[in-house]
Amino acid sequence: MLTESEGIPIGIAIAGANRHDVKLARPTINSIPINVPKPTKKNKQHLCVDAGYAGVEELAAEFGYTLHLRPRGEEANRLKKGLLKKARRWVVERTGSWMKRFRGILTR
Repeated sequence: MLTESEGIPIGIAIAGANRHDVKLARPTINSIPINVPKPTKKNKQHLCVDAGYAGVEELAAEFGYTLHLRPRGEEANRLKKGLLKKARRWVVERTGSWMKRFRGILTR
């Protein structure tokens, strides 16, 4: 049995880059390599997705997940109201972009 402190179960589904992620939700859930415990009222299984996954409500119910679907713009609204601090994202991509702009560093 997997507890929260032991880690997060991960599944993988591979497809072309032109395929939307929501179409791979079922294969990804089916590919989780461990036996996920059955959800109960006390120990729920959560599925956190963003607004791009609208339409997975039936899939979440089928597998017994409690769905956490963030609506579009929720984070921006909370930032505007001062309820949330701006997240530090894409550090690796930003650094790669910076190095690409300064090609003299890249070739050294």
